[in-house]
Amino acid sequence: MPALHVLWTAGDARQHAFEPGEAAVVFDILRATTTMTAALAAGARALCPVADRPSALALRDRLQPPPLLAGEENMQRQPGFDLGNSPLEMTPGAVAGRVLVLCTTNGTRAAAAALAAGCRKLLAASLLNRSATARYLASARPDRITLICAGTQGRFSLDDVLGAGAVLEALLREDGTRWELTDAAQAALALWQHHRHQVERTLASCDHGRQLVRQGFAADVAFAARTDTTDFAITWQPVEELPEPAGGGWFVPTYFPGNRRPSL
Repeated sequence: MPALHVLWTAGDARQHAFEPGEAAVVFDILRATTTMTAALAAGARALCPVADRPSALALRDRLQPPPLLAGEENMQRQPGFDLGNSPLEMTPGAVAGRVLVLCTTNGTRAAAAALAAGCRKLLAASLLNRSATARYLASARPDRITLICAGTQGRFSLDDVLGAGAVLEALLREDGTRWELTDAAQAALALWQHHRHQVERTLASCDHGRQLVRQGFAADVAFAARTDTTDFAITWQPVEELPEPAGGGWFVPTYFPGNRRPSL
């Protein structure tokens, strides 16, 4: 029976042995994957996740037309970048039709770690697109699914685990008899089901959420708590002009047969 597993941090993803038929999903609810979902919903063409600032600057020089640089270090916009890591910045006027290179403290490093470890069936998810992500996974029928929580600077982070649990719940609702949950997956699902009726409060009270609120990003936390507002999965695709050290591809919105828009 195919297995569902959860990794707690980006460091765990670096050590994971990805199998050829395995799909993985990255979560950084506060805030990178929420920002990615918001950017693609606003019409961004694609998103390149990178692990560090030099990689972001190199892609700006390599790609034509030049991409927008977005991201933060320790919650603050990186100097010289066009945008930060707030989903509220991702408006159609700012990002429609553009490629974004995103570099963040936790989330993009988790994606880069998975790619460096050999994963080539990689998705990114937030609460905003959790049901669409689950429907994509159910239709793709991979041999194994690993949900990767970015964590916060190498530590367990409740916000990401809630995201993983939310997708697990939606996936089991789509196809409840196929999957064998590891202990970590069962724990993520239980945490989500415990907090699912007070998501915004829980996000604001977890360690990373408290830090964001203190830095003036309470509205970002409230935005990240919204569930099923978009109807696309976010999937990684290889791109020839992107070098392997930068991941060799980018994330795009993926609509697929059988998907249906959630009731908003």
